[in-house]
Amino acid sequence: MIILTPTARAQQAAPSKVPTETYKDWNVKCVTSTPAGTPVRQCFLSQGLYIVKTKQKIFEMIIDPPNEKNESFSGIIAPLGVLLSKGVVVSLSGIEPFALAFRS
Repeated sequence: MIILTPTARAQQAAPSKVPTETYKDWNVKCVTSTPAGTPVRQCFLSQGLYIVKTKQKIFEMIIDPPNEKNESFSGIIAPLGVLLSKGVVVSLSGIEPFALAFRS
C-alpha cells in the first residue's frame, strides 16, 4: 500500500493518546500532542474498506477538518496500481457528490 496524499496535521509530533469514536461508517480520531510544550488536540475522520474474512484494510480515506483558512486536507491509502489520475469523487449522505483534486 502507498499513502497517496498524506494528511500532515495527523502526522505532526508523537501522539500522547488516540481515542476513537464511531459515527455510522466513519471513525473520528483525536490526537493530543505537545509540539511546543503546549497540548494541541487535532481530530480527523476516516473510513476504511476491509476484506471481511481477513479484516485486512484495502482502502482508507482520511479527512482533516477545515483549518483557520477554511482549508481541509484529505488522504487516501490504497494498493499500488489504483488509477486516480481523473481525481476522486466523494459521495456523502445528504449532499451532492463532489470531486477532489488529486496530487501524488
